[in-house]
Amino acid sequence: MHAIAWTRSIRASDLQDNIKSGLLSGRAKETLRHTEVVLVLRTLFLRNREVRPLWWDVAAEASSRFPSNQALALFAAEAIVDRNVLVTEKRGRLAVGKSERISVEKAADVLETNWERIKSSEVPELEGGAILNALMIARRLLGDRSLSP
Repeated sequence: MHAIAWTRSIRASDLQDNIKSGLLSGRAKETLRHTEVVLVLRTLFLRNREVRPLWWDVAAEASSRFPSNQALALFAAEAIVDRNVLVTEKRGRLAVGKSERISVEKAADVLETNWERIKSSEVPELEGGAILNALMIARRLLGDRSLSP
């Protein structure tokens, strides 16, 4: 999974520096809670456990805090789609209104970018099916019935 691969790329010394700075200031838990690595893993954990709406909020906050992190951007896009699916299902129709349209369009763009990256890769990725599924649902929310990425 892209998020897990990203966390493996973090150097152990970076984590140790975060821990030391937190321990020296006496705020280890609070310091670590808002680090990029912890936010990626927390979002992944909450998403996999389907802890709604908390995972949506954590994904949005983490993505805005670390905008260059592709894993967090992907989580935020998935959260937008997931939230809108739940809301629209209650109304009995899988389509977003005008107020949600812009955020779902942005989420679809992020999902499309990730799907294109996966399609052009020579190495298959585990999350490819989930990204394609979320992209197709985002398109359906937007009224695109072609569903052909």
